[in-house]
Amino acid sequence: ESVCGSRGPFLTCRVPRVQETTLESLVSYQVAPPLIVNYLAALVRTCEHTFMVAGETGTGKTTLMRCLGTQFRADESIIGVEDTPELNYRHPYYRSLVSRTANTEGVGEVTLQEHIRTTLRMCPSRVILGEMRTPEAAEAFLESAQTGHSGMSTIHARNARETLTRLESLLGRAQRGVAMEIIRQQIALAVDVVIWMCRERVSGRVRLAEVIEVGHFV
Repeated sequence: ESVCGSRGPFLTCRVPRVQETTLESLVSYQVAPPLIVNYLAALVRTCEHTFMVAGETGTGKTTLMRCLGTQFRADESIIGVEDTPELNYRHPYYRSLVSRTANTEGVGEVTLQEHIRTTLRMCPSRVILGEMRTPEAAEAFLESAQTGHSGMSTIHARNARETLTRLESLLGRAQRGVAMEIIRQQIALAVDVVIWMCRERVSGRVRLAEVIEVGHFV
């Protein structure tokens, strides 16, 4: 996967192991059993739930989002926000917004959080964040979910429950001085389902290991 010289730069190529983006491929590659796949697909079709897809690097988080994206309804307005365009949904109303770094003069930067806030003026049915990395992007994504826009995002975590802790940490850094109880209420109001992906150490197979539903505060 990588070529590295003794003094020169190195090149890393990421090749997805599951190239088919269908629900059937999740079952045929033994990523998840049919019961779980059908359950997640049914939730996606309602267009009422926001998902966090968690896992370590190379565990198939983006591939899973692409597979679930095959269940988007044809009349939905889908907007993807990414640093690097990887989702590439084959949907008639899919639009992609890609972040941009500043030029050599230090101007022209467009961040993920700016794009997410822009989507709210584009009447989306669903907002998809490629990867949640910064506190600002986390805050903007969760705000969009709280205002009635369902969506999906990936995040790095070592298990499903740790995903919620990671969200607390990101949102806490974006909203300094806000009580943890309020932060947890925001997460509970925004996120409905957490999916955790992993790679088996012995076989190297990607697995959908955990699914938890997030309860809302009353």
